[in-house]
Amino acid sequence: MAYIQEQSRSQTSLFPVSLEELIPEDHLVRGIDLYVAKLDLVQLGFDKALPKGTGAANAGASADDGQPKIHR
Repeated sequence: MAYIQEQSRSQTSLFPVSLEELIPEDHLVRGIDLYVAKLDLVQLGFDKALPKGTGAANAGASADDGQPKIHR
């Protein structure tokens, strides 16, 4: 499974409220979120916890990640 980038909770969408506004301040998910945020997912064996350094911002990077390099 590939790395999934989280969505910003304060970013608005086509709907008039953000995800942050939909979750009550005392909801259990806020405690779970704080707990998971403190975990070292790489140390726990989640090898895709960090995104690869691929994409246009890293074009020409020295690591061989299987992606074609962009030559300028």
